[in-house]
Amino acid sequence: MQVAQVTDWSAPPHITTQPLPEASTDELVRLRLLASGIHQVVRSRASGQHYTSGPLPHTPGVDGTGVDPDTGKIYYFSILGGGSPSTGTFAEHVLVKRRHTVEVPEGVDPVLAAALTNPVMSSWMALKFRATLEAGWSCVILGATSASGKIAVKVARQLGAVKVFGAARGEAALKELDLDGYAVLNSDRPEETDFSAVSSATVLLDYLWGPWPVAYLVSTAKAGVKTPLQIVSIGSMAGESTPLVSQTLRSRDVTIRGAGPGSWSPQAMAEEVPGMLNVLKGMKDDGKMVKKMSLGQVEEAWGIKGPRVVLVNEAT
Repeated sequence: MQVAQVTDWSAPPHITTQPLPEASTDELVRLRLLASGIHQVVRSRASGQHYTSGPLPHTPGVDGTGVDPDTGKIYYFSILGGGSPSTGTFAEHVLVKRRHTVEVPEGVDPVLAAALTNPVMSSWMALKFRATLEAGWSCVILGATSASGKIAVKVARQLGAVKVFGAARGEAALKELDLDGYAVLNSDRPEETDFSAVSSATVLLDYLWGPWPVAYLVSTAKAGVKTPLQIVSIGSMAGESTPLVSQTLRSRDVTIRGAGPGSWSPQAMAEEVPGMLNVLKGMKDDGKMVKKMSLGQVEEAWGIKGPRVVLVNEAT
């Protein structure tokens, strides 16, 4: 079968061939891959920089959708948290622990499920497990125009946010989102960004890190905002470090937490997957959020920026 592998952390994955995984058992199911997404965490793992990267050779991919040849049922699966004996999902067939699979419900496109369940997961798990959602809570999303940020808008509303705000560099893209207000980030001088239209949020979902959560915290504290703020760090698209000093941390009632695979148990995540998949019910591919490419095109797909790339198995 075709398998994508990384044999050099500084090089993109390439296609090789391997024997089929072992047959299904009571605890494991061999799925014929339908689709698997090139998420940010997939890129990070494949560069050797992620805490779950493991040794070389490395098979990229953390989740996807596949069909059980014995039953014809289609499942979403994840290998995060030890869901598979394999290191990744970019293969024509994947062996997965049955308890790490969830049947894809009617009305959910399996390709979109492979592409978008991971970004849904990032905000869903952050809000359900890393924030305390009190009555009347509201949310601001830093990096709202990213694929994960766009989905986070929908997730926040589904989980009961009374208001959802966004912040990103592109105003035109922000205007297209279902937001109650937005802030345009000043890339040259982050500290001069006008956050006044989004300052009332009680939860901040941060996909950027770098200077942005501190810029928001300083700006709202200077404006006299007293509402307790929960900052949940999900990603670091703007940099791995942030200029946080002690005085800033004391300037407002603020709690800072991280959200990622190390922040919850695999069992807790597995129990939430049905809810995450329901977020995608009825969603159609508009051609903007997802770009489909074949598994055999993984090297070419690796260099694509912009839409979320999902690899589909042409052998299915």
